[in-house]
Amino acid sequence: MSDSKSPISSARLDSVKSSVLKGRFVSADRFLSMYDDRLHSRRIPGCYVILVYKGRHASRNPENYLMGYVGQSVNVFSRVHEHLVGEGNEGVRSAIKAGRRVMVQPVPCSAESLNDMERLLIAAMSRDRLYNMTDGGSAWRCRDRSDFILADKRLTFDWDSPPMPLCRTLASCYGRSGRIRLRVDGIPVSTLSDGSLISFDLPKGPHSVKASRIGRSSGTMEANIGDGCEIVVSSGMLKVGVKMLRRRQDVPVPSKQSRREDCLEFRNPGS
Repeated sequence: MSDSKSPISSARLDSVKSSVLKGRFVSADRFLSMYDDRLHSRRIPGCYVILVYKGRHASRNPENYLMGYVGQSVNVFSRVHEHLVGEGNEGVRSAIKAGRRVMVQPVPCSAESLNDMERLLIAAMSRDRLYNMTDGGSAWRCRDRSDFILADKRLTFDWDSPPMPLCRTLASCYGRSGRIRLRVDGIPVSTLSDGSLISFDLPKGPHSVKASRIGRSSGTMEANIGDGCEIVVSSGMLKVGVKMLRRRQDVPVPSKQSRREDCLEFRNPGS
């Protein structure tokens, strides 16, 4: 199957970049100290952003970085540690050797979202200011055909907090009656329309889901998010409905317009 992706709008890329630059960066020295203290024992998947500054001190404006690097790993803290001790990207290694200021931000996500998250971050941070030689997303392929979104960081968790399992959660929409706003735990996630199929990461456990459109009664649901969950939104003439399905693992991958339960197949492209 084709793994092509539709172009990402400039507005979305700007929003992702702004979210990243406003996120919690720590210095390379601080990260190494935290790794030796406690992060070495935490194995969680995620992407990471490494920023290199011209001198020894980071600018007050985080956008004034000289170069950057984006990567992914099923053990994100260990992989970042490798970069910072000279066992990773050559550009990062040279910057540290030259005494330049290096800042790090891990971005935890579910294992199924690694490809999409990495592609999104590389596109948002601009290849001309990155050491990356590719567009990313080559390690694994996810086959649910959804459009991955970088949800509000409050929907995930602080990467320095105790480990919390993340689930790749799908949200689909059916019904020809305009655009519907989807909120999780009161936080806007995305705007859906007929045929939409998006995915984002949520911690396992209970969440409040609300789908609404002006002029329609809103659909609400208390969802217990776990592996294989899909939030299905339907829009009628008078109301918006919302329910949750658990995707089966033994059915073919459907198209975005299909109303059958979806499935994920997570595989190595070389196999």
